Amino acid sequence: MAKQLSDEKIKYLEIIQTVISRLAGNSFLIKGWAISIAITGFGVFETNKNTSFLWLIIFSSLIFWTLDGYYVRQERLFRKLYEDKAINNHKGKVINFSLSTVNYEKYVSGKVACMFSFPTSAVYFSILLVALLLLNFSLFPRR
Repeated sequence: MAKQLSDEKIKYLEIIQTVISRLAGNSFLIKGWAISIAITGFGVFETNKNTSFLWLIIFSSLIFWTLDGYYVRQERLFRKLYEDKAINNHKGKVINFSLSTVNYEKYVSGKVACMFSFPTSAVYFSILLVALLLLNFSLFPRR
């Protein structure tokens, strides 16, 4: 019986790890999309000097940044769930394979704090800084 419970726990931890990997992959893909759209927008802006493309870069970066913050937070919640289920014995309770992270929300920063974590904010700050500088120089040319 103990061996079967151990196998169940291992399977449960594998399921949680799969979710964590998928969330981390989503965050990576979102950063990739944001960078791709920004580079394309900067190229089109340099070609025809239409500031609409800079506004599109700014708007899309803010949307991607918000979505990325959501995925980073979800990943952190699932890491807490994994940590709890891997370390704690839970007094021999039967594993119910729940993926609820409600009990861990008080231990994880909010979405805005996750948005401003260094790896996440560095990408979007860079994109926004370049877009805003180009917008500034385009709207207020130096003579």
